[in-house]
Amino acid sequence: VTGHYDCRGNPASDSDHKEQVQKAVSRLKEEFKSMAVIGIWVNHEFKGEAVTEFVTSYRSNSQMLLK
Repeated sequence: VTGHYDCRGNPASDSDHKEQVQKAVSRLKEEFKSMAVIGIWVNHEFKGEAVTEFVTSYRSNSQMLLK
């Protein structure tokens, strides 16, 4: 899930956008438990910042899980 600086479609503060990204990630993780879901914020320098923390673990050589 990505949010970005200076969004005209959702004119809110940066902190509000980041909170919205976090909420969206939480909802998607609940709905799609087997999928990796992360949040990224694209700042005014067009650089991505992780909004959510995630832990990488492996169940097998072919399946990676992000929590």
